[in-house]
Amino acid sequence: MAEEELHRRIRKLERHNRLLEQRLTRAERERAILEAKHRGKESLLTKVVADLNHARDAARRAGELLERRVQSRVAAIERQSEELREDRDQALRASRAKSSFIANMSHELRTPLNSIIGYSELIKEEVEDAGHAAPPAESLGDVERIHQSAHHLLALINDILDLSKIEAGQSELYLETIDLNDFVHEIVGTLTPLARRNNNEFTRRAPEDCGRFVGDRTKLRQIVYNLGSNAAKFTKGGEVELHIQRHPAALELAVRDTGIGIAPDKFDRLFSSFSQVEDSTTRDYGGTGLGLALTHKLCMLMGGDITVESRPGVGSTFSVFLPHSPPKPMVFREAPDDARGWSGARRESGQAALVLDDDRRAHDQLRAPLRRLGLQLHSVTEIARDHAEIVARARSLRPALIIIDPLASRFTDGAGVRCCADPGWELLAALQREPALSSTSFVILTALSPTCHKGQLGAAALLKKPVAPPLLLDVVQDRVRADSAHA
Repeated sequence: MAEEELHRRIRKLERHNRLLEQRLTRAERERAILEAKHRGKESLLTKVVADLNHARDAARRAGELLERRVQSRVAAIERQSEELREDRDQALRASRAKSSFIANMSHELRTPLNSIIGYSELIKEEVEDAGHAAPPAESLGDVERIHQSAHHLLALINDILDLSKIEAGQSELYLETIDLNDFVHEIVGTLTPLARRNNNEFTRRAPEDCGRFVGDRTKLRQIVYNLGSNAAKFTKGGEVELHIQRHPAALELAVRDTGIGIAPDKFDRLFSSFSQVEDSTTRDYGGTGLGLALTHKLCMLMGGDITVESRPGVGSTFSVFLPHSPPKPMVFREAPDDARGWSGARRESGQAALVLDDDRRAHDQLRAPLRRLGLQLHSVTEIARDHAEIVARARSLRPALIIIDPLASRFTDGAGVRCCADPGWELLAALQREPALSSTSFVILTALSPTCHKGQLGAAALLKKPVAPPLLLDVVQDRVRADSAHA
């Protein structure tokens, strides 16, 4: 019995041993599987870490490359910026040099042209006033052609200078309240003879009372004159019409003609400087192509615009629209009628007129019209003297009239040095402050465009060279008539 029990226990132990071996084998297999899985994960993790390290290195290299490129680009931009600054500075210097050159050359060109115009008028008047036999028509025709050619050249110079000033941003608006009825009457009187040269009929279509408009009178006149003279030039035996209409927000001025017309595909060239729609137009009608370009820029300067409608062989209509609210809220008011005007009654014969101008030719051209007014000419051409000396001479002379060009090129101080920006205006102010000249009238006569209104300058008139003798006579006689009415 004991032996059987022992064998039974041995067999039971053997079964437990086999079971343990099986479990141990399974555990070994599971451990091997787990180890395999761990090795796989470890390998994957190592690969991931390696990939991350590679990506980090690639990102670092890319960052360094990008930084080098950014630095290179920044350096290139800085170089380009410096080059642009240099180009800009050169362009500004060139623009200033161009403006200075044009201004100086325009003065140099205007001075002899003014002399040609003045002397041709003197020759014509002297020939016509001669007491002997009537002058040959051919001689008068030659003088008239000289006069017209000089005026034509002067108009071209003025257009170039005006266009240059606008492009350089140096053209300013000098605003005043304009009586449109007087303005229309004036411009009609100017354009009617131009239209009749080509057998055109000039008409106006406007309200009975056009009212008033705040704007730059000179630039407004230039706009309408350019359009009207163009219409008259390109129309023969037809009609030219000036149409004025007030809208709630703008004033419309339109010039219509029945001339040669313009093809629609040429409109884009209309307002380009030195350009005409056809080369044949220049040959047949002349011109430089500046008129419409200048007109367009003047309209924009005044806050407005210009449009065109045209058909070849039918005619054209140019319409200008200018806002009632001016771009700059400033109005230069007219001086009172008696401000520095012609005080007292009509001037007696033998009274003095003092002319201050560095150009001797201007004195020659003023001698005849002043003589007709009964005024004796006294000249000062050596303007480089001390201003006090000129004031002292005027004080002793007590002239009825002083004609001065404040923009004369040789207005200097006593040492002969141009010591300030506007010495000519300082001389004018010094003369006006002199008590002995309180009854003297001042007329400003200059080739350049002053940047002030005549009322601000305390002058009876502000005229631009070359002034026609009839215009000077009219200005002076108008002041005399006004003073006679107040007397």
